[in-house]
Amino acid sequence: MVSTAMPDIRTLAPAVATCLGAGWKSEPHPEHPHASALLTHEDGRQVSLYVDQYASPRAARVQASGQEPTPPVGILAKSTRIDFGHITMAATKSARQIAADVSRRLLPTLAASLVQWQARMDQLCAEEAQRTAAADCLAAALRTTSVTRASHGSTWDKRKLHMGWAGTARGTERQWMTTPRASVEVDADSSSGAYVKIELSGLTAAQAERVLRALLDEEQHGGPSDS
Repeated sequence: MVSTAMPDIRTLAPAVATCLGAGWKSEPHPEHPHASALLTHEDGRQVSLYVDQYASPRAARVQASGQEPTPPVGILAKSTRIDFGHITMAATKSARQIAADVSRRLLPTLAASLVQWQARMDQLCAEEAQRTAAADCLAAALRTTSVTRASHGSTWDKRKLHMGWAGTARGTERQWMTTPRASVEVDADSSSGAYVKIELSGLTAAQAERVLRALLDEEQHGGPSDS
């Protein structure tokens, strides 16, 4: 039985990029340069071309996968779960045949997926702008410029913005309870805009009553209280 030679991706990928046409280039994959390559178009599209280096020559297949772009700077994105396309091809195919398969079977899926991805990034950028604007406004109210982002937790938690304020203790005992404090957490979503979690402690009874009445008045009258 004649075995199939394992393709040399370092030779194959540049030839495939040439066959794909103008704007395409090949570069070694940063993690697996001997078995993988990135086919990159000047418009930002990327296709990973690789072989399973652990497969036997008889089972060798060339595989191509559309790559998810890197989110804009400052935008934290959980997995979009968008399918960017994946195909496999016989290891005996020429570079021209592989390029034809990529063009016909993968690139249309990648193009459609990139439209979905861009819409998702636009939404995340809008939410980040809402968070930032709300945080700046609240920071001004607290007379602080210390707005931070969580450095741990899930991606969702890391998108939130935090700030705080602490006054002078009003009592000599239980200062953790008698020191006025405000802890503010700002988040946003595309449907409701920015929303805020505020934890207040160390208030006087009169201050607490004013806060509660303001919240109740807004719920009952649909607008901020004048008091």
